[in-house]
Amino acid sequence: MNENEKELTMEAPVHPDYAKAVAAVVHSKRTRDEKLELLKDFHESDIADALPLLTESERKTLFALIGEETASEIMAYVEEPAQYLKEIGVDAAADLLENMDADDAVDVLENLDDEHRLAILKEMDEEAR
Repeated sequence: MNENEKELTMEAPVHPDYAKAVAAVVHSKRTRDEKLELLKDFHESDIADALPLLTESERKTLFALIGEETASEIMAYVEEPAQYLKEIGVDAAADLLENMDADDAVDVLENLDDEHRLAILKEMDEEAR
């Protein structure tokens, strides 16, 4: 290992558990603005990984806190989105999907049961469908 590789290895984090850190921020007694500022430091995939660690109520609070656009970015990283989309309701799910890249939205919709997919599509703007 050369000197540059040693420096990079020494400076690299040792596998921090970002999902638990995101959950800790959500669970904290910090103000809304403080939480939002801390959450900006995490990648959308880290926040997506934290969703199973939160209660339904905490997830709803998180989505309201971060806003529709960021929630859309996070949903693109969620392996099984159906549960979370059902929690936020058809109207909010439609809005969220409208803000996603088309290919990500299609991936999410393909993972939903027919009834839920059709209900969401019905609420989406015609352009977004």
